[in-house]
Amino acid sequence: YEVENKIYINPEYFIKGKVPKGYNKEYSRIYIDTIRTLYYCSDSKHHRSLGYIMKLLPKMNYKTNFIVHNPNEDDISRLIPYSLEEICLELNLSTHIKCMRDFYKNLNETTITMAEETYKIFTRVTIDDKYHFYIINPLVTYKGKYMDDVNKMLEWLLAPMNK
Repeated sequence: YEVENKIYINPEYFIKGKVPKGYNKEYSRIYIDTIRTLYYCSDSKHHRSLGYIMKLLPKMNYKTNFIVHNPNEDDISRLIPYSLEEICLELNLSTHIKCMRDFYKNLNETTITMAEETYKIFTRVTIDDKYHFYIINPLVTYKGKYMDDVNKMLEWLLAPMNK
């Protein structure tokens, strides 16, 4: 939320500065400038969705940006995807089918506009008609070290569409 031109983030989910010794929760680093950019480049009606994305970052695989149970797995073929129901449970949201559909629709419609380009933040990817992965757009936030990994992942995802 914003007060007097300053952005505030819930300290229950974010720690500024060093992670305390013995901190036993999964976490991801995200920089203040990134949060500020996402906030200002999105419509205010989508700020809640950005909060959900931030909460999902620790579950995001660092190579693919897929939301998975094993985010540190290097082998893409061994990733265990979260279902939409599991994502809702992780976010303490209702798992009633209509609520889950509405949640996905709202998150899928969330966009940011940067440099006159509009980007979706979150969507579902289906691979081989049986594996369903939810993904955070790597152009929005990327957990890995090498953008080459992002390019390989995007090529992998787009390959079936090029045939």
